[in-house]
Amino acid sequence: MRELTRLEAEDELLESLPLVAQLECAGTEFEITEVECGESECLGSLIWLPDFDKYVCSDCRKESEDD
Repeated sequence: MRELTRLEAEDELLESLPLVAQLECAGTEFEITEVECGESECLGSLIWLPDFDKYVCSDCRKESEDD
């Protein structure tokens, strides 16, 4: 097993964080909505990303366009 570089380790750590923490770290503007995801067995809420004009689920991370 090879050793991870510092950058690879930081990337893995960031990917393991919840989506909201990732967005905050990246400085991305977002708004947590009260709308549930709708995917079966997913308990996440949709997060509005105005810069990308789409929603993403806080749990399963499925993306949906703004209609």
